[in-house]
Amino acid sequence: MADEIPSIQVLDKKDYFKQALVSLPNALPYPALAPSSLRLRTTVLSLTVNNFTYAALGTLLHWWDVHPLPASTPAPYNDSTQYGRISAWGYAEVLE
Repeated sequence: MADEIPSIQVLDKKDYFKQALVSLPNALPYPALAPSSLRLRTTVLSLTVNNFTYAALGTLLHWWDVHPLPASTPAPYNDSTQYGRISAWGYAEVLE
């Protein structure tokens, strides 16, 4: 895990079919976890029609605010007025 650069999926809020996997090299080293917190690594990710509903209604229902862009997100994807993240279904491995 120490050598692995994390990445996130980022969507264009106006055209959420435009997506990118963005590396976050400045996220390392990871900060210490707060009590009762977990550090996870996604192993399987699935997008369904339900996930696109989150994106379509993201501004109205504030779903874009649920998973804010990390502070280490590089430009141009660090512009939260244009880019965001939504919930997805999947499985994860517990790292810590």
